[in-house]
Amino acid sequence: MGCPAEGYRTKDGARLTVRWPFLKSFAREQRGTLAEQIQAEAKKIGFEVVFTDVTATDFAPKAIAGDYDLVDFSWQRADGDTLRNLFAISNIPSGTFFGQNLARYDDAEVDGWLSDSLATTDLAERAALYAKVQQKVNTDAVVFPVYVFNYLLGVSKNVRDIAWEPQAYPTFYDAWVSKA
Repeated sequence: MGCPAEGYRTKDGARLTVRWPFLKSFAREQRGTLAEQIQAEAKKIGFEVVFTDVTATDFAPKAIAGDYDLVDFSWQRADGDTLRNLFAISNIPSGTFFGQNLARYDDAEVDGWLSDSLATTDLAERAALYAKVQQKVNTDAVVFPVYVFNYLLGVSKNVRDIAWEPQAYPTFYDAWVSKA
């Protein structure tokens, strides 16, 4: 591999380019800025990251077809079972199915741990199984976690019954304010 003056790696004259379909219209939490930083850091090691601005309509078929080299995705839940969404073989996108395993990770051992975690009500056992999954996907470099989004929610002692839905978003359906 050569390294031309532009700083990108090449092989047989072709630049090492990574395609990233990016949903600018859905970018939140300064994801555009974060994406630009990832692009700048990748350049330091010789990777050209090219953004393709796609719409939500364009993104789904690209994701299902695996028409990307790099893709960003976030998912949060109050339960470790979210790992099944991201890494179970059954959640690999195919046909018209938009599975969330966009890394297309296919590991029978991890699938077994995820299945075992659903089969037990022992919280310590579930936590241990989810820890195994996290260690394995990190060892295999399936994804590179960049940040964990946090909500900052300020309340007063007079606010009652704010709840959290399974994806960790606050819900205010039953919320109310007391006079005292």
